[in-house]
Amino acid sequence: MSRPALLAALFAGAAIISGFTILQGGAPFDEGIVLQAARRVAAGQVVYRDFDWAYGPAQPYLLGGWFEAFGPSLLVWRVVRVLCDAAIAVVVYALVRREGSHRLALAAWLAAACAMAQPYSATPTAPALVFTLLALALVTRDGPLRRAVPMAALLVAVAAAWRIDFGVYG
Repeated sequence: MSRPALLAALFAGAAIISGFTILQGGAPFDEGIVLQAARRVAAGQVVYRDFDWAYGPAQPYLLGGWFEAFGPSLLVWRVVRVLCDAAIAVVVYALVRREGSHRLALAAWLAAACAMAQPYSATPTAPALVFTLLALALVTRDGPLRRAVPMAALLVAVAAAWRIDFGVYG
């Protein structure tokens, strides 16, 4: 199996694992706050100016855009979460595979996929973690860092747009 096909299969597998939790009860308080912020953005309000928000501004804007396109729905947020969970598991696989066996990388992938699937929370940790892990993957690969470092810095900045603290230790 080619590497792109393997990574796609791992992404699909991790999405299925995370998807098992998509229709279960969630974190009503956290999800309520996230959905309310997204609804406010969709209605034209601006994060930090019109309402307080404890995290980076990316999540309310992304979900507000999704709400404009698909209507307000808890399921929309949970689909975004499933996609992030799957991406995290694939990046973990790729990072471990560089230094370890395929078997070890698969075990790490499964652990990451299962860990991200539970607990299902509405915090923007998963999207921030995706971009932070991608930055780590860039700067730890073989080859010159001249292009990798600025790209990794950009990815950390995107992570900070989800969770500001990830910009500090990303």
